[in-house]
Amino acid sequence: MDEKELSRQYTDENYLSKEELKAALKTSLIDGYWDDLTHYREKFVTKLPFKTVSNHPFFLTLTPAIQNKLDVFDSLSQKFGTVITNLKEDKSYETSLKNVRFAAIEGIPLMKKDAVSPLSLKAMVNGLFRGEDEKETRVNSYLKTIDYYFLAPLSIPDDSFLGEAYGLLLGGELTSFYREKDFDSLAQKARYSIDSPFPYAPSDQVEGMMDSFLFFVADPSYKPLIKALASLYFFDYVKPFNEFNDELAVLFASANLSSKVGNSAFYLPLALGLKKEGRYEPTLFNLVQMSGDLTYYVLYALDLISSKLNAVLDTIEKEKLKVYEEEAKLLSLEEEKAAKAQGLIEEKKKEETPKEVSVPPVNESPVPVIEKKKEEAPVASLPKVEGEVSISLSKKDIGLSDKEIKEYTRYLLESNPSLSKHQAAFLAGHCTIGRYYTIQQFKSFAHCAYETARTSMDKLAGQAYYKKMQIKNKYVYTPVQQGDKK
Repeated sequence: MDEKELSRQYTDENYLSKEELKAALKTSLIDGYWDDLTHYREKFVTKLPFKTVSNHPFFLTLTPAIQNKLDVFDSLSQKFGTVITNLKEDKSYETSLKNVRFAAIEGIPLMKKDAVSPLSLKAMVNGLFRGEDEKETRVNSYLKTIDYYFLAPLSIPDDSFLGEAYGLLLGGELTSFYREKDFDSLAQKARYSIDSPFPYAPSDQVEGMMDSFLFFVADPSYKPLIKALASLYFFDYVKPFNEFNDELAVLFASANLSSKVGNSAFYLPLALGLKKEGRYEPTLFNLVQMSGDLTYYVLYALDLISSKLNAVLDTIEKEKLKVYEEEAKLLSLEEEKAAKAQGLIEEKKKEETPKEVSVPPVNESPVPVIEKKKEEAPVASLPKVEGEVSISLSKKDIGLSDKEIKEYTRYLLESNPSLSKHQAAFLAGHCTIGRYYTIQQFKSFAHCAYETARTSMDKLAGQAYYKKMQIKNKYVYTPVQQGDKK
């Protein structure tokens, strides 16, 4: 293998470190090869205006092949923005957006030692989350924040944005900004160790390092994608805040990409760029810190994020096709008229829009409701209540297995001990926004007396799991999205 071929193979195809080159060539005598490799890379080095804790500058190696990888991701992210924008007019919008939001938060708990369960994530995405676990409420707070920025005016990535985002994550007024203390004694010990990586920046260096980084972000000569990927690494490296450093890293990276992708950038699965696994745990992050070569990280993050983003786009396309396939099975308007004329199908009776019925809180005595104790047929074709958002946890919509429904029942019982097993189990299997459930359905489900079923459904309505509605003399119950509760 000649010099040029080796340099291109281990830079353009696989960006190897010196130790990895030894393994690839199966020899420790690689000094000559490494010199050739570094000489090739130096021709394409771009210096960055921010430094390591030890005051060494960061840089990128942007060969034509590596630049092409960046351009491919640029095109992919812009395609994502266009798809999300156009999706707003598509019938699969609600289901697809739910999948996109799930992918956006999925990477956050994966960075933690104790991952949040997929069931809890689905409850968050569907607006049904009521847990009190700290790590789960933290992820839910992040979801609310990216939802906010998806609808907010276009963001400018600067210290004002960081202050606003930090306040949203904290859920209150911001009382402090950059941290003023170290998390432990490890950063100070690293100062007195030769070639020892820092677990985070010492507190007395945070403000200066962030100032130089924000100067880099404000420089229009650097591409938004470079700024975004650098943000993921730099925030993880410096850890400038007392908490929410991972979340703020992703939000700041998204704000950088929003100039090209639009607000859809906040739903990109960028959080996966902070997932440390395989040979990159912790080798790659320490290697970047010690060498200053950010290229190792950029290519690693691009690979993980691109793979997930392609999967998300593929899911969106499948959801759109599913809607079209279902519509293709339906009769056209002309066909329906002809079928009615021939008496092949019945005319649909005009149905009355449900009226909301006030249900007292659980701890108060319920107001008597006069009902005829007769069996009620399930209401399957009632019109959807105007203004409802069809994002809810349901077996049909998000593919919950029987096992997941059982897990969700357990989740409801653990998060709300006042529920009976029958009430939790019924709610877990009957919680699709836009559907209407009856007392008779609960009676059949729980094999109980009609009055017990009515009391149970009123309790679920009193705790804002359902909204009680009335059509003439019939009462039905429709699930309530968490954000719609009053």
